[in-house]
Amino acid sequence: MSCRFKCIEPLLPMRVLLLLGLCLSLTNAQERVAVFPFDSQPKEWGELLTERISSEISKRGRFQVVDRMHLHDVILEQNMQLTGATEEMHLKIGQLIGVRYIITGSIVQSPTQGRLFFSAKMISIETGEIYRTGSYDTVGAFTIAVRTATQSLADQLSGITSEKVINPRRQIVDTLLGLTILIAAVWLPLAVLNLVL
Repeated sequence: MSCRFKCIEPLLPMRVLLLLGLCLSLTNAQERVAVFPFDSQPKEWGELLTERISSEISKRGRFQVVDRMHLHDVILEQNMQLTGATEEMHLKIGQLIGVRYIITGSIVQSPTQGRLFFSAKMISIETGEIYRTGSYDTVGAFTIAVRTATQSLADQLSGITSEKVINPRRQIVDTLLGLTILIAAVWLPLAVLNLVL
């Protein structure tokens, strides 16, 4: 009986490393998203917000944002246009580039109150259903509000509920610590059994 555990012992470090590698690859898996131009008047606001939201979502580390140039290349290749494109067309483009979600949104300025309303939604390519939404409204100039708005929208779309952005490296360290404890919990009883038998 003790021979059985001694035969397993040389393989244990290799199994632990394989398990650790598998868990790390699962924690680093990022779902791909495409950010489409936000609707706005003037048009330049939507372009700026689209660039900033792409950057902010990428910083959160939860999603891999498809490069806008790649997005435009696919649109040109398929003889499509983004101007006036419907949500259905955005979903079709998203399927072509292999993303899991698309992000669309708008900026509306209230002419009487001077309020800016930012809204965004993340839509599942598979189901066409809204996965997450985000909104932000403020009074003031667009150039001042856009930074705070994009940070807030990126947090909401990324599923971050607090104001503090979660550091992806800290998540990996926490995962490794948890795995170390799990491995010790499995390995210690085997080591004790090996000594006893």
